[in-house]
Amino acid sequence: MNYIFLRFPGGRAKALTLSYDDGYTYDLRLAEILGHNGMKCTFNIFSNLLTKDCGPERLDVAQMKSLIDMGHEIAVHGASHIANGLQTTVGGISEAYESRKIIEKALGIISRGYAYPNSGINDFTSGMNYEKVRGYLSDLGFSYARSDERGFDYFRIPDDWYNWCPTAHHNNRHLNEYADIFLHDDPNGDDGKGGLPMLFHIFGHTVEFERDNNWDHIEAICEKLGGREDTWYATNIEVYDYVQDFLRLQLSLDQNLAYNPSAQPVWIQADKTVHKVDPGKTVSLI
Repeated sequence: MNYIFLRFPGGRAKALTLSYDDGYTYDLRLAEILGHNGMKCTFNIFSNLLTKDCGPERLDVAQMKSLIDMGHEIAVHGASHIANGLQTTVGGISEAYESRKIIEKALGIISRGYAYPNSGINDFTSGMNYEKVRGYLSDLGFSYARSDERGFDYFRIPDDWYNWCPTAHHNNRHLNEYADIFLHDDPNGDDGKGGLPMLFHIFGHTVEFERDNNWDHIEAICEKLGGREDTWYATNIEVYDYVQDFLRLQLSLDQNLAYNPSAQPVWIQADKTVHKVDPGKTVSLI
């Protein structure tokens, strides 16, 4: 019987995604840096940016659409940037529902991603708890919700998509150390990791680079991590959708056959051999 492990598009064992919050115009500068390095990002927007004058530092509709045209994702960050855990159920539902509706209508997209605003789900009041938040986000059609880092997670794929903890904030003092581990570890090798894929997720706010005058920091990180043949660069929703397609694979009882019912190819590793399973096809894993 084979060990079956996910492999990202092209048979890659590594993937990298970024997510940046609050819709600053500096997102455009980050997008340019990412473009030079073949990387993608999810930009999380609170919808008041589209209905109120939030100042010259904030993205407008045309700028948001330009990010989409570059291949990036626009996701929801609430209506008025209020933490989900610090609202009533009705308040949280209203914030998530209205923000998604406004963003989708203004940009002509389907926005299924969410990033918790402010302290997110770190604290709770008003009888709120995580299961209630998770429940209404799921009911409203959100596929995932990004939270905050909780310490180094060794690049694991989330086991709870509504509490997607990224690997590190860009100001994490260990970021370069994590980057070195990501670059040099071999998920296909005999290093005790058993073939598990690696997902590196960096997050933050682009206004921090402007305020700290350290754009060279993210430029160096992107140059270090970008443009690699062994890494798939994707938005948050692309990662989510691909993992779901992997989970939809149908395996024979002896795990020697795999059928792909999804609309895109899926790559898997079976006993250190990588196989591409095309849509609607069954392949032998031996």
